[in-house]
Amino acid sequence: MTRVLFDGFTIDLPDGWGELAHDATYSDPTEGDRKMFGRPGHAGVLYVSLLRPDPENPPSDAPEHVVALAHAWGRARGLTAPLTVTSAERDDGTLACAEYKLVADYIAVWFLCDGHETLHATYVSGWTTRDGDRSLRDAILASLTFG
Repeated sequence: MTRVLFDGFTIDLPDGWGELAHDATYSDPTEGDRKMFGRPGHAGVLYVSLLRPDPENPPSDAPEHVVALAHAWGRARGLTAPLTVTSAERDDGTLACAEYKLVADYIAVWFLCDGHETLHATYVSGWTTRDGDRSLRDAILASLTFG
């Protein structure tokens, strides 16, 4: 794994993974500068962005706030409920993850909030290939932090 620093976050990328040029995503275009990561020739891609604070819904590291962000992501795309939702408190904030099926795609979204800033990550792959990178994806997301 190689630790990479971007504006607002750091992340560990396994051998073969790197930043990719992007043209489309399930992420909201108002999220600001999104970075896209993946392995050339493999189906799954990961998008990461530092969200701008919303004055009407300021960042909070409370688990219910971060889980609500993961639910809101799905509702904004017409999805009634995620397949799974988890949250965990970490030294750098609270992380929530929700998994969705959207048509033939598998989508996992993460929100990490420290009470001041919020990082958002989205992993997209084909539904039938969703488990191919699961251990690598989980390791990458475990390394995601503010920086």
